[in-house]
Amino acid sequence: MRFTRRGDPYSVFLFTNQDGTFRGWYVNIERLQQRTPFGFDYEDELLDVWVARGAEPELLDEDELEEAVRRGFVSDERAAEIRAVADHILANPPWPTGWEEWRPEPGWQVPDLPPGWHLT
Repeated sequence: MRFTRRGDPYSVFLFTNQDGTFRGWYVNIERLQQRTPFGFDYEDELLDVWVARGAEPELLDEDELEEAVRRGFVSDERAAEIRAVADHILANPPWPTGWEEWRPEPGWQVPDLPPGWHLT
């Protein structure tokens, strides 16, 4: 399950194990989502936070952000802004969400996507 609150530069994913038990939270740092005719678009900011149930948060993909800066894909200034978002998340955790024990109804089907959903 994925949660994105309007105005937050991140989304929170809830992950489960194969047996359906709650596994942990994945916080994806991203640019603000933009509505499209088919849903929402966003741009990943490379840095993420993982929190396994009962564990301390881990900052993920710092090496990817550093490499993006080194190659000139991300400016030093933007990288500092992304790290500030990570610091904010760690200081103000968006977990738990209250949805950790929710499970879809048995028999729910994956919906069909509308024609052209993959086009930009």
